Amino acid sequence: MISTEAGIMPLYSDWTAMDALGLNDEYLAHHQGVITAQYIDQYKPALIIYHSYYLGPTPAPSAAFQARAVKDFDSRLYTVDYTLRQYAEANHYKLAGIFAVQTCDFHYVWVRPGLPDTDALVHLIQSDYAFQGKTGGTYNFVASDHPSDLCGTYPD
Repeated sequence: MISTEAGIMPLYSDWTAMDALGLNDEYLAHHQGVITAQYIDQYKPALIIYHSYYLGPTPAPSAAFQARAVKDFDSRLYTVDYTLRQYAEANHYKLAGIFAVQTCDFHYVWVRPGLPDTDALVHLIQSDYAFQGKTGGTYNFVASDHPSDLCGTYPD
């Protein structure tokens, strides 16, 4: 799996985990923590999980925004989220859920297609997801017709 929650996810699973933010990844640490689709593709993760503070369409961050991402951690978070989402969509990952207990604070969970257990994983994720240890009141925006622009998009 690849996750921005690299401390939590590996702790509670037996899965090999890649840290999307580069805090525990030597290659990314030496490349300013900027992840690319090419790097992700070397691993072809079964799960892509990221914590995002927005929901809705994600246009590409502007060139100025991307330039700040190397120096500014918050900009890098947006850039990492965008890269993970673009990779998942381009590789036809199944969006299992966009989970939240409050607006503008979400976990996106994508499952790679073609795995023997893709459908079972999606079902399990959708039926038993705990957001930051909170088991009650988690809302899955994928399973609803809730507006997709609750928190806007990338700042410029």
